[in-house]
Amino acid sequence: MEKFSLNEMQASLLEQKVIDLQGQFDDEMFQYVRDALLLLSVKGNPAIRVQISSGGGDATVGLVIYDMLRHYQGETTGVVVGFAKSAAVLVLQACTTRLCTQNSFLLVHEVYRDRVFLNEMENDKKRAKMVAAAKRKQTRIYLILEKRTGKSRERIAALCRKGNTDKVLTAEEALKFGLIDKIT
Repeated sequence: MEKFSLNEMQASLLEQKVIDLQGQFDDEMFQYVRDALLLLSVKGNPAIRVQISSGGGDATVGLVIYDMLRHYQGETTGVVVGFAKSAAVLVLQACTTRLCTQNSFLLVHEVYRDRVFLNEMENDKKRAKMVAAAKRKQTRIYLILEKRTGKSRERIAALCRKGNTDKVLTAEEALKFGLIDKIT
């Protein structure tokens, strides 16, 4: 039987019904969120707070964590404290209520891949597969953002392109765009 991966601080926060998403969205964060949500579901799916301070990370991991939170049967309140970038903004959209502290900021951008081998760049078929996979992920992200913000695909795509040049949104801008529900 697999052992739960929660460290002492995570377990302590979970007792307070808090999942703290800090750092990179990677396999380790996936495992943490998975284990935390399983433990919470055994305890009757109580209302939880998802605290986010993250620069983002792997888009696939972000999409999977998004799905896990959307399927959690309890109430979820996401709170950005400091910053939420990339996959972190995506995961915030899974929460029932999306909050942001006054001096925090958010950043959305187009999907990118940072580790590409030379043979993948040189091979037309491999390069085409990478582009197709990135487009599929980007489309899923657009659909999620369209649903939660009520904005058109064109406006969301324009915001994501701006994010490629590190255009961060203040809490007020994020509220106006519909990425959050309230500034705390």
